[in-house]
Amino acid sequence: MVVSTVTTIVTLIVGSMAAFALQRGALGRKTRHFFGVWFMVQKMYPAISTAIPVYLVMRQLRLIDTLTGLIIMNISFNLPLVIWLMMGFFQQVPYEIEESAILDGANFFNRFFRVVLPIVKPGLIASAILTFTATWNEFLFAVILTIKNLKTLPVVIAGFITDRGLAWGPMSATSLVTLIPVIILTLIVQKDFVQGMAMGAVKG
Repeated sequence: MVVSTVTTIVTLIVGSMAAFALQRGALGRKTRHFFGVWFMVQKMYPAISTAIPVYLVMRQLRLIDTLTGLIIMNISFNLPLVIWLMMGFFQQVPYEIEESAILDGANFFNRFFRVVLPIVKPGLIASAILTFTATWNEFLFAVILTIKNLKTLPVVIAGFITDRGLAWGPMSATSLVTLIPVIILTLIVQKDFVQGMAMGAVKG
């Protein structure tokens, strides 16, 4: 829960600010398109291809079996998706709204946090759900970067596969408990999540 929550919060803050800077910055249309494609490609290559370098770097930094190591890895793998999604949401916000805020004396941070972010709230919620779910279910790096102290739930579930067979009872019970928080969170924000996904799918 700690890893998923911290990852989601940090990824949303950094990702939304980066997406806003790319979308509203002094970049040409082709440059923005290049960055959009680049961030999308970051989510397409297999994560296993970076497993050995990641382990070596984390071991050198002494971040094996630490919350910091898990959070850093989950942020780095979810950040491209959030930036790519939020760029589409910010693209649909009329610039005239920001111009009105500028005329009223709002600085950059006031425009971003008080004017723009409330408009793209459905997009933030959609990105938060996708990030939280991806982090909650992340298994590969949770196995690589944990030893015994900080095993996440997917790793604990896999631990029920032993040389003596499968412990179906504990595995099923733990799996059910693992599903509950995600289901509750999705049901709470279901309306905004669907609205956000629909909003991000429309251009112009």
